[in-house]
Amino acid sequence: MVAHTRELTMQISKEFNRFTKYLPKIKCAAFCGGVPIERHTAILAEEKPYVVCGTPGRLKELTVKKLIDLSTVKHFVIDECDRVLCEMDMRNQVQQVFVATPRKKQVMMF
Repeated sequence: MVAHTRELTMQISKEFNRFTKYLPKIKCAAFCGGVPIERHTAILAEEKPYVVCGTPGRLKELTVKKLIDLSTVKHFVIDECDRVLCEMDMRNQVQQVFVATPRKKQVMMF
């Protein structure tokens, strides 16, 4: 899931984590700028989250450095897509992440 701000990313992640009370095998992680990338790398290696929420810049960085495996993505969600796709920097970052995912997936834009 892609969101345009840290605050929204954290809010979405928090809601997913509330649901894990009923779905204990589902893990969610939030990836935003302003946090050392090493911490995110450790989360990906140790926790292996099923749901990933992030800002376009951090997701792009994880993708370009091949620190995240997007080969099994089945759903690609952009929240507040009007804001994300309106800014050229964010649009380019989302496109780089999108291209790294499989062709066959469900795409949702809100």
